[in-house]
Amino acid sequence: MKKDDLTRMLVTLWAIWHARRKAIHEEIYQSPMATTSFVNRFLIDLNASVESPKEKKLSNSGGTRKVKWIALPLGRVKVNVDAAVAKTRVRGAVATVFHSREGKFLGASAVTYEGITHPGALEALACREALDVADDALLGQVLVASDCLEVVKGLQEENLGVFSNILLEIKERARVRGNISFSHEKREFNGEAHNLARFASTLPEGRHLWLLEPPFGLNMPVILVTDE
Repeated sequence: MKKDDLTRMLVTLWAIWHARRKAIHEEIYQSPMATTSFVNRFLIDLNASVESPKEKKLSNSGGTRKVKWIALPLGRVKVNVDAAVAKTRVRGAVATVFHSREGKFLGASAVTYEGITHPGALEALACREALDVADDALLGQVLVASDCLEVVKGLQEENLGVFSNILLEIKERARVRGNISFSHEKREFNGEAHNLARFASTLPEGRHLWLLEPPFGLNMPVILVTDE
């Protein structure tokens, strides 16, 4: 098969498997049109992530940025999460950015929600999205890092807030999974997820995924400085 046809076939199979999993385990049913729309959006993002040498030179012309990095224990994957509210529309967005222990980019995702603007609820939904991607990618031990202390405390203790149902779902899934933990990190360590969430608030409603390279045009850091 041609490379483009093979890519479309694999992405389509993955999207159908994901829709089937949602239907069986969560009773969330997705129409064939929605699955097709997801495949098309994913392929557009995938093609956009492949920069030409000229584009790569332009994107790096501003110099190399350094971002602080908190090292992980051996064998763990780290996912930074954040949320943002759109400035001109009634919508919110959440973002996740996955890295290896050494700080290598592994993938990123974003979900845009129409009508949801509560900051705490969005931060909780960002943690739930981290679990969804970790399950889909079959990741092992995962550390979810958020700069929202309220949500992290709610996941580590009892919480009866307005978004407690989301936290209860996350805690139960984490208990069943057994290899997920949550930590609070300051905004200075969470810049990538913050920038991606702001960018995602301008995207169409739904889920967006980047697997090969960071989203094109987003100023992701090139060098991670370890902060033990």
